[in-house]
Amino acid sequence: MLKDVSEIRVEGGGALVALGPEPHVFSLVECPAAACGNYVLVRRDPTGVKMMLGMGRVPSSEPSLNLAHIRFRGATLGANEVHLVGACVVE
Repeated sequence: MLKDVSEIRVEGGGALVALGPEPHVFSLVECPAAACGNYVLVRRDPTGVKMMLGMGRVPSSEPSLNLAHIRFRGATLGANEVHLVGACVVE
């Protein structure tokens, strides 16, 4: 269940934007900080074939901690894409 985005505070004055239920694809290094939602870590090879390496729900209500978690887990697994589903991101 998605959190009410009005309850999430963003440090530094960034805007919190709900992405919606469809997946949004980002490179691992360009993934935005997510305050809520689910993620799928994917390795896409040069021919375009994708392999899912891991998935989960962001563990914290702090967007910067979630971003660190996603990037660390993605790098550990060898992912180069992040698919955010039902996420609220900081812009």
